[in-house]
Amino acid sequence: LYAGRREVGKGLPELFTAYEHLIAQRPDTPPLALMGRGELTPPPAIADRVVDLGFVPDEDRDTALAAAALLVNPSRLESLGMVVLEAWLAGTPCVVNGGSPVLREHCRASGGGLPYRTPDEFVEAIQMLLDDPELRRRMACDGAAYVRETYSWARVRERLLGALEEWS
Repeated sequence: LYAGRREVGKGLPELFTAYEHLIAQRPDTPPLALMGRGELTPPPAIADRVVDLGFVPDEDRDTALAAAALLVNPSRLESLGMVVLEAWLAGTPCVVNGGSPVLREHCRASGGGLPYRTPDEFVEAIQMLLDDPELRRRMACDGAAYVRETYSWARVRERLLGALEEWS
């Protein structure tokens, strides 16, 4: 599942290329679902393997995140990566663009996702997760624990108050 704006800056062309590379090596790969707004469409070579969910209400978004085998975030330009955090809370591990320092650090700190930098690394990460349901479950649990610990209101408030105190 990809969730977010469909635009070049979010890494969709690279995702389409990597997904095409994946299905060439593993024809039994599940379809790629796209959720969100934008006019960027998949190339003809993979168009029949892509499910367009469009923009969905929050409840449907949460259901799709929970139902996905994994979430892919191909963006290098993330300031937080909210959809990754939401996926972990929904019980879904992530494969993220390793060129994003933010996403790479979330995965390192949580153990909830795998970063990739090349189409071959993308294929390896996806295959590893698709072939090991227990690994997917464990990574999603680790990611959810990280989100609850790092982004709970109590922890955010604590860090904010500490920063204010430090600045004063």
